[in-house]
Amino acid sequence: MHKVDYLNDIEGTRKLALWHARPWTYRLRYRYNVLWGLLCRQITLKACRNALENSYTIAVVPMKSPHRGMLIVCPEFEDEHLRMCKAASRDGLEGAADELDQPD
Repeated sequence: MHKVDYLNDIEGTRKLALWHARPWTYRLRYRYNVLWGLLCRQITLKACRNALENSYTIAVVPMKSPHRGMLIVCPEFEDEHLRMCKAASRDGLEGAADELDQPD
């Protein structure tokens, strides 16, 4: 099996440089999210090891069954996802309230 060498790749080098340019709190939150997923038995040990070794390229980790989804471990992606969910639920609730006000 051919393993992609991200360190000799221009895009991989940019991702690695971005990872090292991030604040230490960002990197700590990333590692915390990965290890918390392992402790809560949401991800496998193999997925945890892969996420920690390739932290500059991985934003989500596949969850093991019965969860069957993706665990967001990237803090930036997690914050954006939560913001989008809040906006969608707010718009959905406002839309539902408007529909209730309409006469039949």
